[in-house]
Amino acid sequence: MAKRNNVHTVYKAVHGHVMCFSYGVVLWEILTRRIPYEGLEDGFIINQIVTGQLRLSVPESVPNVYKKLLLGKPNINKKNQHLLTAEATCYSCQ
Repeated sequence: MAKRNNVHTVYKAVHGHVMCFSYGVVLWEILTRRIPYEGLEDGFIINQIVTGQLRLSVPESVPNVYKKLLLGKPNINKKNQHLLTAEATCYSCQ
């Protein structure tokens, strides 16, 4: 029973970080229209991410509002939320 509790504790500790990371990668894929870590082996990717040696770069072509979102510095509130939606619509048409 102790082993099961230990696994559950680790899962709870890591789950939020994994979900946040996954969201960031999906957002990066949508904005760049590229495959992340293309050409690299899975084991290498995992090792480099876990050790903090591999990060996805944000291309200059990505609008500033999305750069801030990807870099974890969003400034979204009720006043400017409609701008993010409008820009997303325009950006997806390019």
